[in-house]
Amino acid sequence: MVDSVADVQPHAHGFGFWDAMLVAAARAAGVTRLLTEDMQDGRRVGAMRLENPFKADFALGLD
Repeated sequence: MVDSVADVQPHAHGFGFWDAMLVAAARAAGVTRLLTEDMQDGRRVGAMRLENPFKADFALGLD
């Protein structure tokens, strides 16, 4: 479980402070897919995958 932004380690993961806050909050909420155009597409942080919804081959997967 992620208790704080410190658990995401912004500098170790290459995130800025606010991106690390967003990632920490999403992980604490149990999010497995985070849609973002600003972070690296396909990157994994724990069990969560970062995905760019504007990528040409993006599929939301709600079928």
